[in-house]
Amino acid sequence: MGPETARLAIDKVQRNLLEVMEKNEWPVTFSIGVVTFTVPPGSVDEMIQRADAAMYGAKNRGKNGIRQVVWEGLRPTA
Repeated sequence: MGPETARLAIDKVQRNLLEVMEKNEWPVTFSIGVVTFTVPPGSVDEMIQRADAAMYGAKNRGKNGIRQVVWEGLRPTA
């Protein structure tokens, strides 16, 4: 899955989650971090750390955001 496909998928997930929240009148939003690895890091822990950093990047930009990063080896591109 490439970055474009990942973005389409996560947009759909976020839309569906928000629809459920609105339907139930729950005041919840979703900040989502997405990382596409062109070269996988050495461990699953590092993958999770990169996704976590992207999620906090989304949170820092405001509620209900998506931060997508393409990780190309030693440095990310956004």
